Amino acid sequence: SYLTMVIAKIWSGCGMPRPHLKMMLYCFLFFVYLSLSANADDFAPDKTLLIDFYPRDPGTTPQNFLFRGNMPVVNGTFAYSSLVDTIKTVSAQSGIKLPTNFKLVDISFLNDLEAKEMKIESDYFKTNSDKGWFHNKDIRGVVLAPPQDDPYFIKTNVELYVQNANDQLPDLMVDIRELLTEVRDTSIVIYIHCESGIGKTGEVSGSYYMKYFNMTFTDAMKINNGFADENMDVYYRNSLQWYCYYLYFVKEYDFLKCLV
Repeated sequence: SYLTMVIAKIWSGCGMPRPHLKMMLYCFLFFVYLSLSANADDFAPDKTLLIDFYPRDPGTTPQNFLFRGNMPVVNGTFAYSSLVDTIKTVSAQSGIKLPTNFKLVDISFLNDLEAKEMKIESDYFKTNSDKGWFHNKDIRGVVLAPPQDDPYFIKTNVELYVQNANDQLPDLMVDIRELLTEVRDTSIVIYIHCESGIGKTGEVSGSYYMKYFNMTFTDAMKINNGFADENMDVYYRNSLQWYCYYLYFVKEYDFLKCLV
């Protein structure tokens, strides 16, 4: 039917590797939900958190930094000064001083429903290329949660729901880590965000915590839910938990705990 074709058209946006009509309908309803709830939040400094820095060796001075937060836009304008002031404050609270000169790498996880907000950020760096650069990676989560009572299903399908899904978290983790650890003449500050700084940002930062800090799924979720008034949406939580099982079964992080 025409409806089936329309749903199939947007199927890739749900992070699902294979279409089943029932799950496609769930996905379609998910996108309806997104379209109805896509109201931009202004930049909230209290959602900004330092995730990592490089190098971390004792006695060395950090040169590159990784932060998370929400969309750095206020009243339709990219809030560069407010964002920089905030990350300096957050760094100081951790006993770290940012370099005087650095480039800002703005990595957004918005989707096509948030094209207006994406354009604000993109246009800013087109006009102010000396400040850094902008990159967008569409993050959409996964509709299906890992079935906790069926470890065989999880083990045999985990690559399908992680590596072959829309978000491609294994590749994204490598990209972010390489960006953070690359030696340059000028320091960089990576700022990853979605609109609210909770769902998509929580999925990506939680994946980073598990892969590079050896955190359990529960500990990663505690960080995400601990500094905001709202919890991560279930689709991004699902994706984060699938990634935990990916590390456990595929990458042999056998110390990881992926249950709640």
